Amino acid sequence: FVALETDILMDIRTGMLLAALAQAKAAGNLEGLIELIRAHSDLLDRCQSPEVFFEAANELVGTNGQYVKETYMRLLRACHRKWDIRLGILYALKSVLPPADTLVELTHEEGRTDLEPKYRDQLVDIRIAVFQDQIAAAPPDAPEIERLATTILTLRPEDRGALTSLAWWYFNRGQYEQAAQGFTTLARRDPKDLDASYGLANVLMKLKRVDEALALIEPLKVRDARFVALETDILMDIRTGMLL
Repeated sequence: FVALETDILMDIRTGMLLAALAQAKAAGNLEGLIELIRAHSDLLDRCQSPEVFFEAANELVGTNGQYVKETYMRLLRACHRKWDIRLGILYALKSVLPPADTLVELTHEEGRTDLEPKYRDQLVDIRIAVFQDQIAAAPPDAPEIERLATTILTLRPEDRGALTSLAWWYFNRGQYEQAAQGFTTLARRDPKDLDASYGLANVLMKLKRVDEALALIEPLKVRDARFVALETDILMDIRTGMLL
């Protein structure tokens, strides 16, 4: 009876938590979300209703990063084998921690010996997402792009995002032959990938392989306006003698 009574009380308290969360979210009441977490910290630290605290913390991202980080870390400490919650928190840490700190947390998690294979693969996905964020934030010809893209390809050899980033990096560095190889590989693997074809057309123009570039562009103009603009640029360069 004691256990049943405890379960009933827990269900009631969870219901109250959910109602308070919904009310605070609807009102945009950030202080109310913080108070919800503080008032029920005993549940948080026992990993009771962790979804409520995770969602409340998510609502605070961008407004109180330090408190969000502390809440995420407390949930990680409390919910030792709640894989879905842990995965969500580790992904969400990207928004409140520097990339290096996020990678430290991932390395710590990957060092556990009790991880399920699917979960371990999902941790790799988060690691790749951190690297992708770093690539997106870097200048287009920054040396670290090559390092980051190569690291991703070590983890996922067929990762199209990394292959594309690397091809554009070669392009932006003026290494057009390497860029052509990268975009050609991507276009052959997926002929419907217009971004790869667009990159290849740009590289062919830089290599002054004009006939190949125009032949590639012609059937794609009706599908993507970028190819119309690129063809116009090529024809203009031909007329002004820049591609002779």
